[in-house]
Amino acid sequence: MLSRLNHHNIWQRHSGLEGLVDLIASYPPQTMAVHLSSFLESASRLTLDCEADIRQLALKLLSSIVMAVEEKQIAPSFEIVIRYLACAMSHINPAVRETSLNVLNVFITKNPKLTAIHCQVLHKFTILITQIKLIRPNASFV
Repeated sequence: MLSRLNHHNIWQRHSGLEGLVDLIASYPPQTMAVHLSSFLESASRLTLDCEADIRQLALKLLSSIVMAVEEKQIAPSFEIVIRYLACAMSHINPAVRETSLNVLNVFITKNPKLTAIHCQVLHKFTILITQIKLIRPNASFV
């Protein structure tokens, strides 16, 4: 399934993401511990995808992972997630920037301590939120 996430075809990436979401929902968290960093890296990378459906599934996968595992298991790979988050935040596509806010929301909600450690990113998000609200006053970030 992980190899599908690198495929150029949208349907292959879509299928791979759905498969991983189902895998996380169906099996205990201990079974994915070995591949956790790969899951986080791949899902984070796909939040930069040009296709909205892929970004939403990547967000769902990240959310599923965060719900399933403890903060201490995510901590070693969190720097990679933050790097992709920073890239998404400064992406040329406004839809990708909006997705970055939803990703941040997932991590603030589920792992506030870990997110606070990487708080240098938060200042940039306040600027981004302000810019998006000026351009699209009805935009919501959930």
